[in-house]
Amino acid sequence: MKCWIFTNNLFNKLNFNSFCRICFTLRTNIILRSNILTLIFPYLLNDHNNFIIANSIITPNHIQPE
Repeated sequence: MKCWIFTNNLFNKLNFNSFCRICFTLRTNIILRSNILTLIFPYLLNDHNNFIIANSIITPNHIQPE
């Protein structure tokens, strides 16, 4: 006697496989794009006020004594 739960249903296997493949490719695509974006434009999302060129002769205002 064969149980109907354990029957080989090729359709369900193919659906699950295609779903996993699509999820994997989307995740990989997002990760690769974000890595490429950060490698090409590393300061794109940073605060530009932190990158003021330092002058070694003048002491910054927040360090000067009152």
